[in-house]
Amino acid sequence: MEQKKCICEDGSFYWSVRLTDSNELIGLVSIDDYHDGEYKELSYQFVSDFWGKGYAYEVTRYMLRYAADKLDIKKIVSETQAANRASCGLLNKLGMKVMKKVYRFNTEQYIFLWEAE
Repeated sequence: MEQKKCICEDGSFYWSVRLTDSNELIGLVSIDDYHDGEYKELSYQFVSDFWGKGYAYEVTRYMLRYAADKLDIKKIVSETQAANRASCGLLNKLGMKVMKKVYRFNTEQYIFLWEAE
């Protein structure tokens, strides 16, 4: 697996995730401003054929460390639907905790918080 990164002037960054052997694009991961203006938000999208194979965990774990160590970002949130068990499981595995529950986008959402050690 290989990642290509783009860091923007506002401190946001985006990584495309590609398979090393074929260069096939399998996902996109970003850390960008959260809409409340207080936090940065970790977001991720992967092609469904690659769900459950550990790619999201590997890349998001690395991105959190990169954000803390290289960009001095010490708190990051991630929002997902409460019903999305896989995403909630990933965020828990990353050490994130539910900070708040909200009703948005016509469903219950969990807002997870990660804090650098």
